[in-house]
Amino acid sequence: MFKKSRIFNFWKMGYFDHKTQREVQQPMGACLFTTKKVVDKVGFFDERFKMFFSDVDWCYRVHKAGYKIVFLPVAKVIHYQGHSINKNRFRMIIQSHRDFYLYYKKYFKNRIVNFLYMIILVITVPPRFLIVLIQKIFR
Repeated sequence: MFKKSRIFNFWKMGYFDHKTQREVQQPMGACLFTTKKVVDKVGFFDERFKMFFSDVDWCYRVHKAGYKIVFLPVAKVIHYQGHSINKNRFRMIIQSHRDFYLYYKKYFKNRIVNFLYMIILVITVPPRFLIVLIQKIFR
């Protein structure tokens, strides 16, 4: 609804200027290029993340290792966004919640906070299922 809003579309970065080279926290995983030196230091994607957050986790480790990630506007990548997740939306909703929880559990060791995140994630699954169901009905 507010594609260019920093508040309502923060995580998708709808406001992002794709014409300027700049340092970024974490680009889309389909658009990551690196060197052998970086991979040797931080490793590959964590295979515990089945579909989501492997790129977020990897970029976090890259930053922790002291490297910068730079967006290059001259690089062009075609990404068929949603192609994999739309094959089975209900399973992907569960997987996204699972991977989100694994990410927080990996980096945030507070058991109470992790338990609260788990509760929030479990509570949000049914509304997300309902939204997908409504979308399928009205297509």
